[in-house]
Amino acid sequence: MESRKLKYPKLIVLTVSVMGCFLGMLLIYPFCALLGIDVNQTVNDISQLLTLLVALIIFTIFGYFSSCYLAAYTMVFLRIIDKSQVSELGIGGTKAE
Repeated sequence: MESRKLKYPKLIVLTVSVMGCFLGMLLIYPFCALLGIDVNQTVNDISQLLTLLVALIIFTIFGYFSSCYLAAYTMVFLRIIDKSQVSELGIGGTKAE
């Protein structure tokens, strides 16, 4: 498949990755509930703030990668693209040759 034919699958992966970033950010609420940090109130301690920021970054990255690969392999399952073309979609900032 030519790179021109990968235009729409790349767009789909890009759109799903942006949504995945925001969905990953929503995972902060259950994580902070497990740690006993109330996200909706002001964080008083610097350690709580740092924990919150680090967790937010980690969950955003997790949401990005998991949604990208989920979208890519869903398109493989639906036979829109081949499994060998997943690397050409530019997931994770990799540039296709």
